[in-house]
Amino acid sequence: MKIILILLLLALVCVNSQLINYIPYNDYCTSIVDGVGFGLLPFTCLLNTTTESIYSFDLYDQPYVNISSSHTGYCDDPVSTQIFKLNECGYYKYSKTNYYVYQSNQPSIPANSYIYEQYDPTCETRQSYWYATNGTVVVDYKQNFSTTYLCISYQPFTNVCSDGKCVLSPMGTPCENSGGVIITCTV
Repeated sequence: MKIILILLLLALVCVNSQLINYIPYNDYCTSIVDGVGFGLLPFTCLLNTTTESIYSFDLYDQPYVNISSSHTGYCDDPVSTQIFKLNECGYYKYSKTNYYVYQSNQPSIPANSYIYEQYDPTCETRQSYWYATNGTVVVDYKQNFSTTYLCISYQPFTNVCSDGKCVLSPMGTPCENSGGVIITCTV
């Protein structure tokens, strides 16, 4: 009985939760910069642009959130954990990036950005997302390749390069046919 009550309370908390958004800012925390930003519901695991993962949650009844990064895609065994104050900009030592951190289910994502969104199985509730501004290059040093995220005529593409060879691929997906994943470009 206790387990059922705990699960119901957890479900209620998750239903009413807002995304925790991390938007990259410049060195002086005065403006958004190109790069990768992300957001996720509290207690949700987000697989980012490489084979690493991010886990975040809000601290109960406090204006703070915790973020953890792992070297795996499962949000286990974090290699970095840090606390941010909501509605402020702070430096995340692990990624060496300033992020403005806030909670909202309507995140402010720069126009013409490549966006990867993970929804629930019914494709109704966004659980997490990450975006890359047009032309952002992400290098996966562990697997020795780079990916450029592109929006060409508002259609998402990746250009994956390894050993001097590159492959440009269209990436747009509708939620229903992709296990809850939508890949688009912002307008």
